[in-house]
Amino acid sequence: MALGEDPRSEAKFAELHRRAAAVAVDSDAGIAETRRLINRQITNAFSLDDDIARGRLDTRMGFLQEERKKYELVFAKLFDAARNREPNAASLPDELENIRDDFDQRIAEDQAEMRRLS
Repeated sequence: MALGEDPRSEAKFAELHRRAAAVAVDSDAGIAETRRLINRQITNAFSLDDDIARGRLDTRMGFLQEERKKYELVFAKLFDAARNREPNAASLPDELENIRDDFDQRIAEDQAEMRRLS
C-alpha cells in the first residue's frame, strides 16, 4: 500500500485518494436520494402520523449527511498526516473508526425505521 512504502508512490497515493473520494460521493448521493424519496412520500402520505415520522427520519438523514462531512474531514487529516509522515497519523484511524461505527449504527436504525414506514 502507498502509506507503507519507502519511497512512497505518489501514483498510489493519488489512486487511494481518488477511490476514497469516489466512495464519499456515492455515499453522499445515496443519502441525498433517500432524503428526496422521503420528502416525496411526505407529500403523498395518507396519514399525518406517517408524515411526522417521515419528517423525523428526514431530519436524521440530515444528521447523517453532517456525520459524513465530519468523517471526510478526519479522513483528509489522516491522509495528509500519513503522506507527510506526521506523528499524529497513528491516532486518526481510531477517530475514523469511531465515526464510522456511529454512522453504521445510525444507518441501521434509520433503515429499520424506513422499513417500518414502508
